[in-house]
Amino acid sequence: MRRRAGRMWPGVVVLGAVFLAADPAAAADEIQTTVNPAAVTLRVGGSPVTVGITLTNASAVPGNAGFTVTMPAELVAQGVQFNGATPTCQTAPTTVTCPSVPVPAAANAAVTVSLAPPAQSALTAGQSVAGTATVSGAFTTTAAGAIAATFTATLTGPVPTGVPSITGRVLDAEAKPVAGAVVTITDPTGKSRGVTSGETGAFTYTAATPADQFAPGVLTLVATKSGYTPTTVTRTGTVGIPLTDVDVPVTAEAAKNGAVQRMEAATEPEDGMSPMTTFLLIVGVLLLVGGGAAAFFLLRRDRDTDEGPARPTPRVYRSGTEPVPTSGPPAPAEDHTATQLLQAVRPPQQPAGQPRQPAARDRPGREPKPWDWLDD
Repeated sequence: MRRRAGRMWPGVVVLGAVFLAADPAAAADEIQTTVNPAAVTLRVGGSPVTVGITLTNASAVPGNAGFTVTMPAELVAQGVQFNGATPTCQTAPTTVTCPSVPVPAAANAAVTVSLAPPAQSALTAGQSVAGTATVSGAFTTTAAGAIAATFTATLTGPVPTGVPSITGRVLDAEAKPVAGAVVTITDPTGKSRGVTSGETGAFTYTAATPADQFAPGVLTLVATKSGYTPTTVTRTGTVGIPLTDVDVPVTAEAAKNGAVQRMEAATEPEDGMSPMTTFLLIVGVLLLVGGGAAAFFLLRRDRDTDEGPARPTPRVYRSGTEPVPTSGPPAPAEDHTATQLLQAVRPPQQPAGQPRQPAARDRPGREPKPWDWLDD
């Protein structure tokens, strides 16, 4: 009996060793993870891309898979994000977490995640950035298994469909910068966009998306600002090539502005009276004064030439009452110049006792004159 028992013991040990050795191998082969496609390419301003993750359960019993998909840091820096996944998963901008995905026995389970490129990026046409996304987690059934997979994602610059950007300056006739001018750019298809010039007269238009790029061909630029006459400028745009150093001239309306300012100054009231009104008032007063003075002198002249009393004829008197001798040597003449001058301007004396001679205005038959008041 001991011998039989001794013979059987090694067999038990061997069988036990085989069973324990088979456990790890079975666990390692229970779950398989594949990603399709294994490499994806996204383009700035393009459409999202979907990636499928397939879980294959190689065991005879069902299980649950839990895993996380992580966006590579290189693409996160460029603005690439997850924007969707299978409803059983939770989506964040940089990760997709699937806590429990049922996988039937000897069958598959599929999960999809979606990657969205940025609308704009520092990348230009021809540039690209690549990174490796990871799928990591665990599969739980009668034995544990690891979930591990990767796929490559590449972000490329936008596809050039037109003129990506335009830069230039707005200048006046003296080549001085004009700030605050609105520059309107129009391409051959009729698409128009407007930008405003800065303090240095510079303006820049950069297409935010490929749809905002200008169609290649003849581009028309015109700058408008109050007080300036616009001038149209044309340039030829090429696909994928920025248009630079475009000078858009404008002309200041100096003459028109000067005339308007003078008119406004002439009509602007000052203390309740405009300069034009003051000027007209002064001219009117001068005309009235001058006219009144002229009328006065005309009336005075007509009075003097009318039928008024004649001025007395000057009389020459000699001093003394002695008769002038008719013979003998003449007596020495005396100087009576002062007396003669006084009597020449002295009006004749009214003889005493005689009535006063009537004034010219009191003469019978004479019509009254406007200047008769001067005799009073």
